[in-house]
Amino acid sequence: MSPQTEDKLTAGYALIDSGDGIKIEQVEGVILARPSTWCIWKLKGDSTPAVIYDPKREGWGQELSPWPVSFPDLGVVVEARLQRNGQIGIFPEHASYLPQIALELQRKPGAKVLNLFAFTGLASMVALKNGASVTHVDILKPVLDWAARNADLNGLNRGQLRLIPDEALAFLAREVRRANLYDVIILDPPSFSRIAKGKDWELDNILRELLSLSLQSLSANGSLYFTCHHGELAGSIIENLIRELENDKSLYNNNSNLSSQVLTLTESDGTNSRLRRIPAGFLTTLHRAG
Repeated sequence: MSPQTEDKLTAGYALIDSGDGIKIEQVEGVILARPSTWCIWKLKGDSTPAVIYDPKREGWGQELSPWPVSFPDLGVVVEARLQRNGQIGIFPEHASYLPQIALELQRKPGAKVLNLFAFTGLASMVALKNGASVTHVDILKPVLDWAARNADLNGLNRGQLRLIPDEALAFLAREVRRANLYDVIILDPPSFSRIAKGKDWELDNILRELLSLSLQSLSANGSLYFTCHHGELAGSIIENLIRELENDKSLYNNNSNLSSQVLTLTESDGTNSRLRRIPAGFLTTLHRAG
């Protein structure tokens, strides 16, 4: 596993301080404070957040209208919104590897992309921007509406975007039965998902099935990008499962086809100097050789 992705994420985002159990972020000019259990060091204390999230009350100190956040290196804009769970609709660490996907899609005109657990669609916007047709799957209808709004913000062709309100495993199982294949599959599963009343799953219990169905839906020359924030999971575990499911011994020796890297958020002091880093999950990538 390589040490980490490149630290530069986007001109619209900066981690400007961290410590005392919180991270202070500047999101396109708005300074936010959110809890982070990793930040057990001390704040530098020279930044004053305009909006603070209180997890006990499940709310922010004030309301803000949605605002656009630019990702100039990716050529897209996405809308940020304050959510009751403390999220804002953007996971900025994903911007560190999406240029890889953009470059791959530029080399594969007309590629079919499947984005599972797709949330508000930063990856989907990048794929559309680079000429792909995108199937965007998320179980929450409001999130799909948010993704549609992001597509409109970027002036993208909605005819190239399928928004599917479905649970990822159920959708994949149908695609396998239909023998539908994708050139790029992107997954960012949560640790836990409530599918319906009285029905849910934990990632540990469905991970093998999720990867198996995904690999069955991947074209012969396709690529799979798997990201996760689950605390007990690591890229090496995903690699081991992929090697077993692919039944391809060459994957043990060809690191260019299967690799993992740590995702981080890195503080900036305004001069792009590297300061403290916060872990932000991992990325495992498979490139099939055909």
